[in-house]
Amino acid sequence: MLTDWVEDSQITWAKNPDYWGHDEKYPENRLPYVDELRAMIIPEEGSALAALRSGKLDFRIWSTSVDSAESIQKTNPEIAVHTIWFRSQDSFMPNMYKPPFNDINVRRAMQMALDNEIAAATLWKGFADPTPHGRVGIPGYYIPFEQWDEEVKQYYRYEPEAAEKLLDEAGYPRGADGTRFKTTLNHGSAYGNLDYAEVAVSYWAEIGVEVEIELLTGAEMNEKLGGPNRDGLWTTIAGNAFDPILVVGWYHTDAVQSAGIMHLAEWPELDVMVDAALSARTTEEQQRLIAEADEYAMSRHWLIWGPKGPVYYMAQPWVVGYSGEVGSALASGENQLLFARFWIDSALKKAMGR
Repeated sequence: MLTDWVEDSQITWAKNPDYWGHDEKYPENRLPYVDELRAMIIPEEGSALAALRSGKLDFRIWSTSVDSAESIQKTNPEIAVHTIWFRSQDSFMPNMYKPPFNDINVRRAMQMALDNEIAAATLWKGFADPTPHGRVGIPGYYIPFEQWDEEVKQYYRYEPEAAEKLLDEAGYPRGADGTRFKTTLNHGSAYGNLDYAEVAVSYWAEIGVEVEIELLTGAEMNEKLGGPNRDGLWTTIAGNAFDPILVVGWYHTDAVQSAGIMHLAEWPELDVMVDAALSARTTEEQQRLIAEADEYAMSRHWLIWGPKGPVYYMAQPWVVGYSGEVGSALASGENQLLFARFWIDSALKKAMGR
């Protein structure tokens, strides 16, 4: 039960004594185990690592830094570091309702300007997958990149000279200062790697597109996405390991805005594909139709793909009950449900001087 909330500092929940649920792993045990759960909001990476090393944090979620994970493994080998690849945190969504991104060739050019293979090898030290995906990331429900039509694949390769030609043809020549147009990247704190966003901005500058990064909290990002003046680019997610039926539903124009999706009202043909996928009568038919809808959306460049890098969850040795889950299957985004299934080995924590 929510008991305290200090903005930009911490959120506290207390055990609900009347909660009826039991632990799925240990059905004889009533949930939750802990009497109190406190989430500390620590935006600065170094401060979060220091709190973990000192034992002030029992558990750390959602680090996207390879350097942080390697540092913890080196200095504190007793802390378990769980590496999880389940989606791209670092893709970008252009607002296709307004110039310049209402032109597909501009969207293609923005993709072709990114050398994701180099970014995956350097920024992520080889731990990220640069292979393009759509929204769907469950095998069997998407068409692998190597099987895409060549007409589509060509626009997902690093070809900066071809990108410049597309921008010329779209009516965005370089000006006297070398700039074709300016735009904003709205970068949400709940998404990806700011370092990669800065790398992407530098790549776009090379083809004459000047992009300014605007840092937004999760609440600010959701508010702007829901407003009438949604300009520029937005960080978004792709290649999701969520239920493919849920993910393909995000493509539908009747869908409630979710996961950074802007409604795609100009694509009625995609609605038809999604409706067919959702009403399929067999698993095999549904897999095929979801994959076709996903590939079609990628052919229209509804997003600009960024590498699928890992996220890291870090647990102190006295945290019991965690097996590397990224969240609870009971409710997307409700980490309280996940943490209700952990408990603290107080004797071990005390023995370790914490």
